[in-house]
Amino acid sequence: MPKRKEEVRYARVGVKDVWHPYGLQCLNVNRFAKVTNLILRGRFDLINRDSEMSIEGQSSGN
Repeated sequence: MPKRKEEVRYARVGVKDVWHPYGLQCLNVNRFAKVTNLILRGRFDLINRDSEMSIEGQSSGN
């Protein structure tokens, strides 16, 4: 098969700025500390399952 004439370009991978608590459990100690500090400073967000459930319950009229 002939080689392509133009190079294939892919989009750059973005920064993960929303974290689930289970995802934090898999990190090594140094990475966990960095991500936790960024969450506490407000640069990253943490998904909270309890708040999602309460929002769903409010929107359904319960």
